[in-house]
Amino acid sequence: MRRLVSMIKFLVKYGKYFPAKPVEVARAVKEFTGTVQYLTHRKVYDHLRDYFEEKRPEEVVSSLDPVGARVALDVLDDYAAIYYDSQGRILLREPGPEPSVKTDLARDLIEGAVKPTFETLPESLLTGKRPLAYTVKGAEVRRIFAKFLDNTGYNAFRAWCIAVSGLEELPENAVVVDVGCGLGLSTRVLLERTKARVIALDPYPEAEMGVMLQAKLVGAENRVQFICGRGEELTKHVKDVDAALLINVLHWTASPAKVLTEVAKALKLGGIAVVVQSVYDASPLNRATTLFTWLLGSNVHPLRRVLEDWIRVSGLTIEKHVGYPLDLYVLRKPKA
Repeated sequence: MRRLVSMIKFLVKYGKYFPAKPVEVARAVKEFTGTVQYLTHRKVYDHLRDYFEEKRPEEVVSSLDPVGARVALDVLDDYAAIYYDSQGRILLREPGPEPSVKTDLARDLIEGAVKPTFETLPESLLTGKRPLAYTVKGAEVRRIFAKFLDNTGYNAFRAWCIAVSGLEELPENAVVVDVGCGLGLSTRVLLERTKARVIALDPYPEAEMGVMLQAKLVGAENRVQFICGRGEELTKHVKDVDAALLINVLHWTASPAKVLTEVAKALKLGGIAVVVQSVYDASPLNRATTLFTWLLGSNVHPLRRVLEDWIRVSGLTIEKHVGYPLDLYVLRKPKA
């Protein structure tokens, strides 16, 4: 109930950034979470029952990929798909019917990305190899990632990030680096909603095509530069920038703490970094999202206290924190 209240308050306050009505957005979030929970239950029951049934949690973790198994157990627990006997062994409930999806916002993402991704859950848990990981080359991987990242809800959320963080106020002569720009969707929002020049950085050279396409769509090719590079080596490529943006980037990197330290070094004195990051906590939505992105090759989303430890070590100071729907931090590099 507390999370639902938070969602409604968020949508009432920031609803102008979202094309759908607040109630529809809230329903879509619930439908996404419920579908991920159902698919986890269905795949485990149909393909991995022997690894879960009448096993203690630690036995499940030791017999499967330990990272994925821990998250899957949390998702199953949230869904009440499992219960325990008197000796602490897991018992699986029989899956019910697939939950209905009535919102276009959720249906687009579920049919295009969630369902094909969860087809790989059994193999991923058994072998630890995730067939749809972003490092795998192939048309299917590209298609799923495009649907995952380029959808109405996520695009509206990016616009909200820019507005709430204050990046819209950057002057024309400012330079902002979009760390982990991917398909260029966050770059596009920066170009649309700020007057700044944007440096789009990503470790995959093929990302340049997406960045330049997005820039062309908003007529801003002259304000963007693509650099192929890793966040852990940011200062090899850029220095003295006014701002940095990282939207759900850290759990895709090898060393998140190093990325934030590099961001701090790359900023001018007094510069800001906007870090938007899903965290791992007791929220069913966050657990479901973590399992989904883990199947696509990410690390498990960090605990909030771990994320704030990384921030502290980087030398950046927290100027603003918004905790819903994702953790958004506006960080400042001290002037002295």
